Amino acid sequence: MDTQKRQSAAAAWAASLLRSTLDLWLAAAANDTGLFHPYLDRRWKRLGDGPLTLVSQCRPIYNFYRGYELFGDTRYAEAARGGLTALQTYFRLAPGRCRWAVTGDGEEADPTPDAYGHAFSLLAQATAARALGDPGLMDSAMETWQYMSSAFTDDHGGLIWRLDGRPPDAARRSQNPVMHTFEALMALHSVDATGRARTAASDVLAFIGSLAGFTAGALIEEHTPDWTPLPVGQGGVVNLGHVFEWAWLLSEWHTITREPDVLLTGMAFLNAGLAWGLDADGGVREACAPDGRITASGKGLWQQCEAIRAMSRYVTAHGQTGVEADLQRTLSFFRRHFVDEEYGGVFASPEGLGYPARLDKGDAWKLDYHTVNMCLELIG
Repeated sequence: MDTQKRQSAAAAWAASLLRSTLDLWLAAAANDTGLFHPYLDRRWKRLGDGPLTLVSQCRPIYNFYRGYELFGDTRYAEAARGGLTALQTYFRLAPGRCRWAVTGDGEEADPTPDAYGHAFSLLAQATAARALGDPGLMDSAMETWQYMSSAFTDDHGGLIWRLDGRPPDAARRSQNPVMHTFEALMALHSVDATGRARTAASDVLAFIGSLAGFTAGALIEEHTPDWTPLPVGQGGVVNLGHVFEWAWLLSEWHTITREPDVLLTGMAFLNAGLAWGLDADGGVREACAPDGRITASGKGLWQQCEAIRAMSRYVTAHGQTGVEADLQRTLSFFRRHFVDEEYGGVFASPEGLGYPARLDKGDAWKLDYHTVNMCLELIG
């Protein structure tokens, strides 16, 4: 099978997986209140109540609006719109500011402002603004960014993860909320005619690009409050799923700016992920030391999704045909191990891949955001 036929076959498979996954989430998780119930067993039946977080609310909003953009199915738009209303009704504390978690009844469970959660609030609102062509949603998203910028930014230009009452110089730092803020600002740029979102994204990238290992594609995950990398044993590892995620994000930024150095750095991330993360079967491992020594060899759902998304992008958009064999191996690995042919959807952690088996279809973190993004990239 030649390259074009392989890409067409992968796109058809991804479209089928995406449509069925969204339909299953719609049937299982949506409520009349607009709050999404993420706790679902393997058969897509609801499990007991747990906290509903800003992430478990906003990722489904994003997923459904992306599905609406692609398929035009108004059921997805209606579910996402209900989710946005619930976001404002139950999570909003002040303009742009949200609590971290509520109960299934919408009562406050955790009022702590969380930068990671706000990044997904920003992403959900920006995606909604684009999908619906609604300037009011763009204004709401910009309001969220203004709050994030003023509340979470530290003296170094990075983000404090949680405003939990500790002094800003007492909490370790992570690249993770910074990465997702960059992602969300790029989405906001797509509907922002003022240029403010692009400027903000550029500033975020300038900060993260100054950290140790970034230009070599080996960004350290955890840092001290002054953004010094922590030792490996304290979390100063390279998260290999995030390596692939950064490869894709930098490609996306390159489509906006056409800055050649950005693509070179994106290639560095891709090459590091392939060299350090990929095993002989095509599976992507969890983490390594900055020198590439594997520190966590488990292979979970989201790492595979981000690797497939990044490889697909660089093969199709940047002519990196040498990556295609690795892409096909990882796709095959994913389809063998992660797709539930009996009940539909995908597993977070199948048996035998280095983690305890987790076959449930949803929880506060397993929301199929990574699955949706992988499918969208394969569809093209």
